[in-house]
Amino acid sequence: MSLVTNASKINPLEHIAHSDNKLSINDYAPRELVKNIFTYLLPEDLVRASRVCKKWYNATSESSFDSSLRKVSMLTKLFPSITVMDGPFWEEHFDLEALGLSVKDEPVFNKNKEIPFAKKLLAGTKVEGEAGITRLTIPKGHTFNKLETLGESPKEGNATKFRLIWQGVRRELGDKEAAETRIIYITNNILEGTREEDIGKQQELVEKQGYELPDVLTAATLPILKHVTSKKQPPPCLFEESYTRTSNEIDGRRMFVGGFGSAGLHVYPNIFRDVYVGAGGSAEVPRT
Repeated sequence: MSLVTNASKINPLEHIAHSDNKLSINDYAPRELVKNIFTYLLPEDLVRASRVCKKWYNATSESSFDSSLRKVSMLTKLFPSITVMDGPFWEEHFDLEALGLSVKDEPVFNKNKEIPFAKKLLAGTKVEGEAGITRLTIPKGHTFNKLETLGESPKEGNATKFRLIWQGVRRELGDKEAAETRIIYITNNILEGTREEDIGKQQELVEKQGYELPDVLTAATLPILKHVTSKKQPPPCLFEESYTRTSNEIDGRRMFVGGFGSAGLHVYPNIFRDVYVGAGGSAEVPRT
């Protein structure tokens, strides 16, 4: 196989589908690789890809696969700081049926409404460490107890666990199910300026940037999923030196999520060093 030095002359779609060798990458590439490549294409390029061969046509014709790719491609092209963890992402990495979860009612991506929503939100977002945000799907039926299970035994990826969970969290939130599938934009770290502030000031800063304090389930789901599905070794630990205040109070005590290190995630009402405490932000996409 010859080495092409002038990359500007390469047509990626033609280069992948055809090769000087008798066996091309298209003959042995796993579906996951094809999907990963497709996520970098613009919608018009996905249409072109569907015309290359039967294998690609079938892949791009799957309704959930096709709409997910178009959505991911469009959002990440417009907003490079966004990571998308949608319904197909959940189905790929976890056995949803076994866990009693479902994304069948996931809201349809409406670009005419969601793109302006995301644009307005990101315009004022300042996340510590420029960590960006995630468009996170919370499946119907999701609970805190189920999050523990999926973190410990994903279909593939890096297993993880919780380091410390306050007993009140399991008692009050353990089996409290998400009534419907939700789409939430959540920051990958605490917002700038919220560290070491009191709750009143933190809420003010969060609301000023267009967010609310995340609930415990959403705040805990994000770092668990990031860890489980990371291709990096060792996987990154979100909130390793940060704790986000949440919207949940149990027995009059505000819950915190963070401190995710090699031993797992921390969900507790008391953080002994205020220097670690800040506030992340979450904003739910309105259902249409």
